[in-house]
Amino acid sequence: MIVRKSHNWVLFQGDANEIIPDHIKSDSIDFCFTSPSPYYYKEQPTGIGSESEVRQYIMNVIMLFDKVKRVLKETGNLFINLVDPFGVDIGGLLFIPERIALTMLVQNWICKGKLLWHRPFTGEMNDSKRFRLDWEYVYWFAKNKHPYFYDNDESDTSIFLHRMENGFPSEFIKTLIRSSCPVDGVVFDPLCSTAGTGEVALGMNRKFIGCEILEDKFNAAVRNLSKW
Repeated sequence: MIVRKSHNWVLFQGDANEIIPDHIKSDSIDFCFTSPSPYYYKEQPTGIGSESEVRQYIMNVIMLFDKVKRVLKETGNLFINLVDPFGVDIGGLLFIPERIALTMLVQNWICKGKLLWHRPFTGEMNDSKRFRLDWEYVYWFAKNKHPYFYDNDESDTSIFLHRMENGFPSEFIKTLIRSSCPVDGVVFDPLCSTAGTGEVALGMNRKFIGCEILEDKFNAAVRNLSKW
C-alpha cells in the first residue's frame, strides 16, 4: 500500500476493502460518492469491475459498502453511481443496480432517493436492435431514517445533465456535496480513479479521502489533488 497526503486530503493506493478497516476511523466520514467500474469492464484489470461472474461482482460491491457503512457518520450520506451493462450472452439487461440496491436494503441501509443523470452518447452502437443507453442511476443511501445531513436549500432536482466533461459533471458533484455534506466535512471515494470528486470537494472547503487500486490512476489522482 502507498499513501500520499496533504493537510486536506489523503490518497491510498490499494484495495479499498483492505484499506478501510485498517486505515479509516469508524464514524469519520460525512459523505461518500463513488462509481464502481461496470461488471466485466475490460479496462479494469483488477478489483471491482474485473469479475467475470455477475454474482461475484455484486458480492464485492456489497462487501465494499458494508465497510463504508462502518466509517460513515450516523448523519452521513452515501451516493452510488451504478451502471447496468447490456448482457450480450443473455440478450438483455442484467439489472445489476437494482440487485445491489435491494441487497443493501436487506442490510438495513435506508434508500433516500434515486437520481438520474444523462450524458450524450458519443460512441458507436454495436447492436442496432435496441435503444441507446445514455443515462445512469445514482442511488442515495443513509445509515438511519433520522438523523442524516441534508440542506433543502441546495438542491431542487433529481435529474442532472452531463456538460461534456471527462467523468462526472462537476456541477452534479457540487450539488450532491452542497446538499449532503457540511462545510469542513470529509468526502470519501473508495474507488476514486483520478480523484475528480476530490478536486471538487477541496474546491468547496471539504476534506477528501480516496482509494484507488490502479497505479496509473493513483498517480494521476496525486497530481490532480496536489494542485490544491
